[in-house]
Amino acid sequence: YTRGHNIPLYLLADFLFLIIGAAALIRAKSKETLFVFLWLILSPLPAVLSRDQVHAVRSYNMIIPLVIILSFGLITVINLAGKITNPILHATYYMLLASAYLASLVFFLDAYFIHLPKHNSKYWYYGYKQAVQALTPEIGGSKKIIFQQSYDQPYIYFLFFLKYDPAAWQKQARLTESKVGDVGLVERFENVSFRELSWPISGIESGTLVVANNIAAPKELIGADYKILSKIKYLDGKTTAFRVLEKK
Repeated sequence: YTRGHNIPLYLLADFLFLIIGAAALIRAKSKETLFVFLWLILSPLPAVLSRDQVHAVRSYNMIIPLVIILSFGLITVINLAGKITNPILHATYYMLLASAYLASLVFFLDAYFIHLPKHNSKYWYYGYKQAVQALTPEIGGSKKIIFQQSYDQPYIYFLFFLKYDPAAWQKQARLTESKVGDVGLVERFENVSFRELSWPISGIESGTLVVANNIAAPKELIGADYKILSKIKYLDGKTTAFRVLEKK
């Protein structure tokens, strides 16, 4: 994320070296060159043939050929400095090259550590930790808790943030097959049940806690039957990640 722009500005330096490196490899016309380009072209195929949502992890196989091409581009640019005989121009050339990479690195670090967590927190499963912390006093108690089920596997966050004993969990762990034949889902943990929710929710007893996101429990449809105990917002402060409700 780059200050509201869709173009990753911090990659412009790499993009320049990528073009130069590709041109240098094409001019080389060797078997190694063909191997690198075939590697780059074929590496997305496993992701293309798989199902479910797109994820950056599936592009990891492209990193090595891209790094090779970028390295050739950087070497080509550095070798150009050898043709500069004027010492002042020679030093200036290296300073500009180093400054371009330093500026790119600083911009990337700023975008990744400052802006991305705030603007893209919903893509990083933000809100589960806060939801678990809000429910912690009720875990293992008599009050029923219904938590929205999803393929994010919400029970995992309860186990992790509560530092739950693995031996105790293994005794009660029950995995059920999901509708799409995926890795399966857990439907219960202690007094928490995980269910697919859509409003209005039927069969909820008085005093039951319900945790749902803004789609399953939109504010305008909640009505007077539920009390909103807390709202967990994404880091941008605009969108609600989860609402903790109590049936009256």
